[in-house]
Amino acid sequence: MSMLMKISGVTGESKLGEEAGWIPVDGFEWGATRNYTFTHGMAQMTSAAQMKEAVVRRQADSSSAALWMQVQKQETLKVQIRWLRPKATAATHFLEVSLTNARVSSIEDTSGGDRPLETVKFSYEEIEFIYFALDDTINASQQVVTYELPKG
Repeated sequence: MSMLMKISGVTGESKLGEEAGWIPVDGFEWGATRNYTFTHGMAQMTSAAQMKEAVVRRQADSSSAALWMQVQKQETLKVQIRWLRPKATAATHFLEVSLTNARVSSIEDTSGGDRPLETVKFSYEEIEFIYFALDDTINASQQVVTYELPKG
């Protein structure tokens, strides 16, 4: 299974069909938390959901310099991450996460003498999950969940 990322204005090294020019990704992490208080065994919400930064892990490549520049520029970006499932003639995506009005909030590289590994963190205003329920013939029905962060 492959994962690829598309960032507006940044060209990656993928050569896969409709994902040509996307950036190869090794890992993706995202999440949310909500604080609760417990009184006499009953839980009460005490805050709105707090969306965590989206974190991408990848090997450094030709797109690394452009990603490093985004920390300085702080432009708002459209970011898409796709999980691909192979099929006979190509690959098709079955999960996509889109970040709207995203910014590169941090980037770090680490290496023990081999190819550097990058950790890129994105802050964002909206996150959308699209799951394509694939059957054995790679036909899909789609399920979409969108969360927009509160303004202000």
